[in-house]
Amino acid sequence: MVRLDTIKLSMPYDVVSSFNINDERVINTIYTQDGSSKQTIRIEGDKSFGISSSFIKNEGREVVLNMSAKCLFDNYLESININTIDEALSNYNQYSPLKVDVQKAIENSRLYICDSTQMIYPNYDLNMCKDSLLVMRTNSRCDVKPYSGRNQCGIVFNSSTKKEKRRLTIYSKELDLTKAPKSHRVFLGNCSNALKIINDSKGSFRVEQNSSGRRSILKRFDIEDNTLLNVLNSSKNPNYDYLMSISKDSKQLDLFLDSYSDYSLSQLEKRVGIETICNRFDRDIELIRGFIKSKVTHRNHYRHFNKYIEVISDLEKREFLERNKISSTKINNHIFELIKTAA
Repeated sequence: MVRLDTIKLSMPYDVVSSFNINDERVINTIYTQDGSSKQTIRIEGDKSFGISSSFIKNEGREVVLNMSAKCLFDNYLESININTIDEALSNYNQYSPLKVDVQKAIENSRLYICDSTQMIYPNYDLNMCKDSLLVMRTNSRCDVKPYSGRNQCGIVFNSSTKKEKRRLTIYSKELDLTKAPKSHRVFLGNCSNALKIINDSKGSFRVEQNSSGRRSILKRFDIEDNTLLNVLNSSKNPNYDYLMSISKDSKQLDLFLDSYSDYSLSQLEKRVGIETICNRFDRDIELIRGFIKSKVTHRNHYRHFNKYIEVISDLEKREFLERNKISSTKINNHIFELIKTAA
């Protein structure tokens, strides 16, 4: 089942059932474009209720709603899905001067931003899972780093191509809730059973990937049109698909080794060994890349990159096994399977 957190919906104005334009949260802006006056109406939101600013655009013809799964309150961990979208929109109506006909909004909305979201519960300690994912081998366009959010236990996958940038985070949901900023604390205060939400998040990872723009949404959910119902009824699993696309042998390496400038690459490898080279320079891939480029022709350096990245990965996996008495591959495969089968 597709589950979403933050979403941006666009719908025709005729889905609006009522609108209190005199509410203090309504801001009317007149501006000039191409020599003519235009109007945009912004309705300020409240993130503690899961509502960001909404807009009436295109001379009153289009309504844009921005909201998150927090608008589900006690059902927050369920996320926005085909079974909760009506509840999400009904709750939006309670806390906004703009009211929409829920059924019309569901049937006539298009989705332009969304976070595909899953909750998984690994069988292993979350810190061990984090360390395991950090040593996984990825392709050359993916960067894997610890998640730097609020005292978090988690990691971030970032990748970039000419066509798109992608970001997926895996982090402890319990820490996210209990070490939260003020808006999160206010949100929990709005729930009737905040303690249950926190307890249900214990031992869990939240997996989130942002999709922004029509093209990305069409591709990742394998749909022909970016309607809200098409996305919610999609059988695709964008988070799992992305992890599978990046979990390949990495080709990124970089090393600057001027201490051995008179040696050829093969001579240096024979003299000190690849493991020693990697360890001496803290396994810094960017430094390794520079060194190899200085020693071999441009056409051949990727072949050497593969060899070094394999050695670095094997070293880290071996150390992980010695430290935790379980292989990182086993843990990572367990996490991938949980994401694949998450309901």
